Amino acid sequence: MAAELDHLVVACLSLAQARPTLEAALGATDQGGVHVGRGTHNALWALDGGPLGACYLELIAPDPDQSPPAKGPMPFGLHREDVRARLADGPRLLAWVARCKAAEPLIAACPQDMGRLLPMRRGELHWRLSVPPDGVAACGGVVPSLIEWPDGVSPASAMPSRGLRLTGFARRPDPVATEALAALGLAAVLPEGETGGAPMRATIEGPGGTLVFD
Repeated sequence: MAAELDHLVVACLSLAQARPTLEAALGATDQGGVHVGRGTHNALWALDGGPLGACYLELIAPDPDQSPPAKGPMPFGLHREDVRARLADGPRLLAWVARCKAAEPLIAACPQDMGRLLPMRRGELHWRLSVPPDGVAACGGVVPSLIEWPDGVSPASAMPSRGLRLTGFARRPDPVATEALAALGLAAVLPEGETGGAPMRATIEGPGGTLVFD
């Protein structure tokens, strides 16, 4: 595969409010911090993706201590009122990210506008992330963002196991999404399945039980 699952993006309006709830359900977070200059901050949990490999769950929110980005949108459209309205009732599975060594050819091959690669950093860690013009991924987030890690090594490979397993990852039927995922070589990563009407759904099992994000 040219790309593979790197992480799931669960968004919220307040990291301070949502993080303790997820920590109680999932256990201690592994990493997290501030995305300098992008207006967001996050917390991360390692996941065993089974056949999809090592990956992680990201809880991301607007950072109240930062101004919005000077150029370009906030990642995943967290500056938009429609996106914030969707998060009003709590965290939602807003997007997902696929890692690859060379994103430009995949961006060019995708029939949906994946935007351009923007530099990102958190502490000493840095990477490039594809961000659509308005920050919002196509097909309700089903078309992923692409990420390039330094030397192609994702933080997922170094996170300690917390006993959390990604046991389900599915999307609702959509021919536009099917075409885009096929062009990216990611159709098998996010197949059609039961989502309760949401664009996609992820199921995580762990010591605290089962959590469903959609």
